[in-house]
Amino acid sequence: GGARFNASPATPFELDCVGTGIFTGSADITLGGDSSILSARFYQAGKTIIAPGATVEFGKVTLSEDTSFQSTIENHGLLRVMGTNAGDTLLQFYGQASVKNMPGGRLEVGGAQFLFTSNSTSTIENAGTLAIVSRNATIGIPLNNTGTVHIGTAGLFLQRGGVSSGTVQFASAQSYLEFNASYAFAAGATASGDGFWRMVNGTFDMRELSLAVTGRVAIENSIATFAAMAAPGANWYISNTTAAFGGAQSFAAGTLQGTINLTAANDLTLTGPFTWSSGTINAPGGTLHVNPGATLTTDSSNTLTLNGSLQNAGTIAINGGKIRLISAESTIKNLAGGTIQLVGGTFEKGTATPMTLTNAGTLVRTASPTELILANFAIDNTGTIDAQGRLTFSSCSAHTQSGGSVNVGIVGWLDWIGNTNWTFDAGSTFTSAGTFRVLDGQHDFYGDALFPSGIAVLNGGHVNMASAGAKSFSNLLVQLNGRLSLAPGGDKLLKLATFFVGDAGAIDLNDNGLLLDYTGASPGAFVQSRINTARAGGAWTGSGITSSAAKNANPKNTTLGVLEASEFKSIYGPSAMFAGETIDSTAVLVKYTYYGDVDFNGVVDFDDYSRIDAGFTNHRTGWLNGDVDGNGIVDFDD
Repeated sequence: GGARFNASPATPFELDCVGTGIFTGSADITLGGDSSILSARFYQAGKTIIAPGATVEFGKVTLSEDTSFQSTIENHGLLRVMGTNAGDTLLQFYGQASVKNMPGGRLEVGGAQFLFTSNSTSTIENAGTLAIVSRNATIGIPLNNTGTVHIGTAGLFLQRGGVSSGTVQFASAQSYLEFNASYAFAAGATASGDGFWRMVNGTFDMRELSLAVTGRVAIENSIATFAAMAAPGANWYISNTTAAFGGAQSFAAGTLQGTINLTAANDLTLTGPFTWSSGTINAPGGTLHVNPGATLTTDSSNTLTLNGSLQNAGTIAINGGKIRLISAESTIKNLAGGTIQLVGGTFEKGTATPMTLTNAGTLVRTASPTELILANFAIDNTGTIDAQGRLTFSSCSAHTQSGGSVNVGIVGWLDWIGNTNWTFDAGSTFTSAGTFRVLDGQHDFYGDALFPSGIAVLNGGHVNMASAGAKSFSNLLVQLNGRLSLAPGGDKLLKLATFFVGDAGAIDLNDNGLLLDYTGASPGAFVQSRINTARAGGAWTGSGITSSAAKNANPKNTTLGVLEASEFKSIYGPSAMFAGETIDSTAVLVKYTYYGDVDFNGVVDFDDYSRIDAGFTNHRTGWLNGDVDGNGIVDFDD
């Protein structure tokens, strides 16, 4: 009723209202000096004003417990509201009560429960500085900010939303701001510092916010909309959320378990570690970039959808599931220096239009017996494809590889199926120490090709060895309409340790040779039987070991002859070489030559006639003795 309480720094004003102690009336209360109100109830229709320069500390205070009043705290000085115990409710709002932190005012808060209300018409209006100090604070009414919210080594929890056109500042990595309800940002809003920005269970329009937080950003169970580049230096966590960006976006780190939408023709760039567990990245007409030093990791069995292209200069590790590309314009580019690891998952083409996978880096299938399939891609490889586990190219478009390499590790397995045609041009290399199968389609090797562990050609597949020199296989399996051929030229040698040619398979030596280096019993009789099957009485229309050169010869005076290496050495000496290759005595030699060239010197001469006559007279067998048609005897036809 007009009374004045004098106070000074030496004797601050202190009021402790207990029981029914209350402030009532319609006039304003002005606190002009340092004061402490430890507990009180305000039944005012007016305002409690904290004057500039004054410092006031509130304990437990209730505003407008009678909802017919509208109590307002208007701060121009320093107002401290500090809790001491978990669960403290330091400002209790009813009616239309509010706190207005005016320009120049500073409101310091801390405590487990601050400004809790059951009436949503109450607000905090901050035009000065709202500082969260020492302990976490919870604000249970809308916070409208046109000033500065400064968060120290504590957290601020906003439970009722609001709007901000002001500033949020994080003081340290321990700073924490959590929105537990929808919140909006107006023009001029900014947020910065190395703290943790978290949005939960709401709709967040952030198109007017300049978000430059460098710590962590989390969006959970929400919808968030951004205008442009947001917190590119932060570690993002997006879960069960749709996050829309109006421009290009960059993540220094993060985890995606939701949806990211970018406007047309904008890119998403990863500059550090990023985990994609579930959800979709929509970048129509744009590209997901994995920069040098960055990693993109999948860690689930989910199918992850990418509407856009993928370009990698860092590391992509598909540990499970699939990355499914659904845009007709999508491409996958693994740049030089980039590594794609197919650990437990792969890429999937989700459109009927052609899609190219360009590899200038390293594409590796890590060691595993589980089959992973790359299907329906046009593969353009100038880098390294390394199958350390089981990998299948299925129905991939024809490709000519100029340079680059393909490697199959010792426990690796590489299959080509679905009419996948591949040409290895000069300068390219192919090395297989594991299992390599061509189940259909055609593969032409013009570059270096090494098969220390062998090859299987099946189901109509065709492998053509086109480059000069020896082609070595520790094991060769050709069956089920498969075909392995040496291109004509007379400058190639097929070197085998073991082999099998099924009834419907064919090895076409053309005008080249074969060297079968064996251990144990000689397979010479089997080799001859497979030549006989292919020769088909001279028509060369059967399966087995055949010669297109002999089939097409005019006159038909050439064939495939068979000698044991021991026979060859008996003619030319123990150090004799065959087709430029060193041989021991346990090898079968096959040469494209003339009927009658029983000593493999390339011509039919007197020595050949002498051996054939001796073989006929003495009823001998074998090519060296004149059985040039392979029927098991030296007869008149020979």
